Amino acid sequence: MCIAVACPGGSNPCSGHGRCMSLRDMAAEPNAVPFGPASSYGGHEGTTTWDENRIYGCVCDSSWTVGYASGEVQTTQWFGADCSKKHCPSGDDPRTATDETNCMYYDDNGATFRGWIDADGNRYTSEPTGVTLVQTPGAGDVLGVTVGASGNKCFVECSNRGTCDHSIGQCRCNKGYAGAACEIKATFYQL
Repeated sequence: MCIAVACPGGSNPCSGHGRCMSLRDMAAEPNAVPFGPASSYGGHEGTTTWDENRIYGCVCDSSWTVGYASGEVQTTQWFGADCSKKHCPSGDDPRTATDETNCMYYDDNGATFRGWIDADGNRYTSEPTGVTLVQTPGAGDVLGVTVGASGNKCFVECSNRGTCDHSIGQCRCNKGYAGAACEIKATFYQL
């Protein structure tokens, strides 16, 4: 006899900040982390996907749209196996010239094209070139790679200028920084 694996949280599954779903249902969920294009769990339930309705996990809630499209953010607001942790506000680091919240061509794992730095020291990116993947028979599946579209947002917690209290989702800004996301460089004047 096979027993189902339930979502964490006991009588309050997913800490009240997520939905408890089977692996099969989670595969079709576009914001299940790590997320990607919605798909089916696939296979035959009697052999390869025997666990599709026996293992459950949390898909955490978010007040913003999660994904790789323009205007979407590459992480959920609530996170953790039981959705009990809350991300702090995100913002651009006020001490850098680069907009860290721009996720065009990036993925949440940092494993995709980020541009290159030429001999002149400038960073360059390019539009997607339509690369064709050729698979050698018997070599296994080629996994899909999804990166952020123009206008996609990376999540930069506390603008890299503070620490997050994940129990309440509030930033504690480092000295010299202010704002909900520590995005303001404070100027101090001595009197």
